[in-house]
This record gives sequence, C-alpha cells and structure tokens, in this order.
Amino acid sequence: MISADLSETDITKFACIRGDRPRRSCWRCRVALPSGSIATMPGVAEDDEDNTDVADLTALAYSLTLRGFDQQQHTLAELRSRTGTLLTASSLLVTFLGALAIDRAGLGPLGIVAIVAYGLSGIVCVWILIPRRFVFRVSGTDLVESQWGLPIDEVHRRLVYWIEGAITENHQVLVVLQRAFKFAAAGMLTEAICWGGQLAGIL
Repeated sequence: MISADLSETDITKFACIRGDRPRRSCWRCRVALPSGSIATMPGVAEDDEDNTDVADLTALAYSLTLRGFDQQQHTLAELRSRTGTLLTASSLLVTFLGALAIDRAGLGPLGIVAIVAYGLSGIVCVWILIPRRFVFRVSGTDLVESQWGLPIDEVHRRLVYWIEGAITENHQVLVVLQRAFKFAAAGMLTEAICWGGQLAGIL
C-alpha cells in the first residue's frame, strides 16, 4: 500500500468555477481548473444557517467516502489471506495426496492434469500476492500546502471527489485480483479431483 501524493491539481480538478451560482447548487459541477485558481470562488455568499448545512453535508460525505477506503483495505487484506491459504492447501495436496496417488498408480493422465492444475494455481496465487499500488490515505502535508486558506467545507468537498476517484481506481484492480483468485481456486479443485480420481483408479 502506497500513500497518495495529493497535488494541488488533484484536489482542484473538481472545483467549481460557476461564480454566479450559490455553492450548494454546484455539487455536481466538475470543471477542470488550472493550478493556482483554488482560492478564486467569487459570488459565493450564504447566510450562517446555509453555511452550517453545507459544512454538515460535506463532513458527512467525507466520512462516508473514508469508509470506502476502510472497506477496500479490509477486502484486500482478506483476499491476500485467502490466497495464502489457497496456496498452502494446493501445496499440501500435491505433497501428500499427489505423492500417495503416484506411489500407488504411477503418474497417469489424471496425475498429469493435477500437476498442471497445481502449477497454474500456484502461479496465479503468487501473482495475486505481488505488492501493487493502492491508494488508501491522503498525504497530510500535501493537503495543507494545496488547500491552505480554504473553508473546511470546501476542503471536504474536494477531498470527497478525489477519494472517490482513488476508490474507483482501487476497485478496478481488486476486481481483477478477485477473478484471478476464483481461477486459482478452480485450479486447486481440479487438482484435488484428479488426485482423488487417480487414487480411486478411475483412469
């Protein structure tokens, strides 16, 4: 897991530049801004009650998006743990059940298939366990430097969009890893069936 370098461009690319409209009406406005324009928010004027509502909403949205980070971290840790268990189980199959099958019946067609399935499953498991770039945190120093002087509700709003983008990128990688895990599990199941079939004298 690698922390994100939160540059000013990352934070401000979703900022709103519709200065003729109240901030509340621009939640879905995602207009790319050049670097250095983060503090230019003309035309934004609301009473104290509206400002409180906006601050509460942005704080809530920020809290919810942070939960997405936590859930993805948990999913990744669980996936890696299961992959390690799968790799161990596959190795035990070939060490004990495979050795017993070969000792009793030799290396028949099912034994060859089992060894191939074991090899593919092991390679995929190792590939899943290779460290990858995931973004699960925001650099505090970069945040302070790029967002200094902005109201906290505006900082929360920009962070929400940035975190959602990071969550989407993480999700794309996680989906691929989960599919690879299913393939590895299918390989181990094939291995177990083939060793069992050879011991039973099917082929």
